[in-house]
Amino acid sequence: MKIRHLLAGAALAAIANMGMIACAQTNFIPSAAVNPEQTNTQNGKPSFDPDREYRRLIEIENKGDLTSIRQIFWKSPSAVFIGKTPSAQVAKLGNWAGFWGDDAIAELEGIVRSNLHITPDYSRVKTVFLAKDVAETYAPIELTVSFAGLDPAPRSLLQIVDWVSTDDGWKIATIIALPIPLVAAK
Repeated sequence: MKIRHLLAGAALAAIANMGMIACAQTNFIPSAAVNPEQTNTQNGKPSFDPDREYRRLIEIENKGDLTSIRQIFWKSPSAVFIGKTPSAQVAKLGNWAGFWGDDAIAELEGIVRSNLHITPDYSRVKTVFLAKDVAETYAPIELTVSFAGLDPAPRSLLQIVDWVSTDDGWKIATIIALPIPLVAAK
């Protein structure tokens, strides 16, 4: 229950701060500066290297490896994916929506099947620990996808990934894709 509340709070904070993150230079704690105690093997659980795991996620998504997506995603009704709504559901849900549990994985898989390509700015990818068993990665990305009738032109997004430590190792609990608003020219 504690993890669920932390994740819900993290998601709300990320959405509330979207404009500030997109328009301002933010000083997150670099992943390399993460407390080593949080990344070492403890209690028989695998170690967590946020940089390695985020790069692995991008590789999996860009390859369209649906089996690995299912393996890396947390199997919980609290898992969430927030992103572009499929065309058939826009009238009901709006252009962007949240999906939970198995629906989250299904939506992510639908996008991955749509000729997805993600190009992160790895120099700006940062991970912070919200608790010893919850971490959050912030990544500015360029996304090219033809999902839900989108023109496949690259789009700037902020990808937020929440990780949770489970009995099966670290899993993705949340993926939030937020469009970065264009900054008006002065």
